[in-house]
Amino acid sequence: MTLTSSAPRAQRARVFDPSLIPRSTRSFMDQMGLPKNRLKAHKLITEGIDVGIVERAASVLQASPIDIAQMVSIDRNTYRRREKAGTHLSVEQGARIYQVFEVLDAAINLFSGDAQAAMQWMNQPALALDDVQPLSMLSTPAGCDAVLTLIGRLEQGVIV
Repeated sequence: MTLTSSAPRAQRARVFDPSLIPRSTRSFMDQMGLPKNRLKAHKLITEGIDVGIVERAASVLQASPIDIAQMVSIDRNTYRRREKAGTHLSVEQGARIYQVFEVLDAAINLFSGDAQAAMQWMNQPALALDDVQPLSMLSTPAGCDAVLTLIGRLEQGVIV
């Protein structure tokens, strides 16, 4: 006696379906006070993003501010100096923060606003990224784009 399923083979496979995940109301970018509008973002970055954004991100992501600074390629001593002086980040640092936080926003959105689940995923090797951790790809613009592309594919239900 053989057991057969009436469901087609494709329906029996475990497939990530993002439409089944309830969405949170306030995005990570909103929590950080960063606009999604590129023109507004450009203005904010050129005027200087407040160094306090690192502390806010650390609180949301349940990480240390130094970990967040390193994630966005800001040297720990540079971060500490800017934090102590209460100064704004440079244009380059602000641009890096914005770019990395866009990726984190997309990852957190993928996990229905669950920042810890998103960060756990970001720390796991991804087959679609040649078994590299998405978090380690955030050091370059090309890496950020690759992670955003992967997240977009997952949101669309594309098997990767």
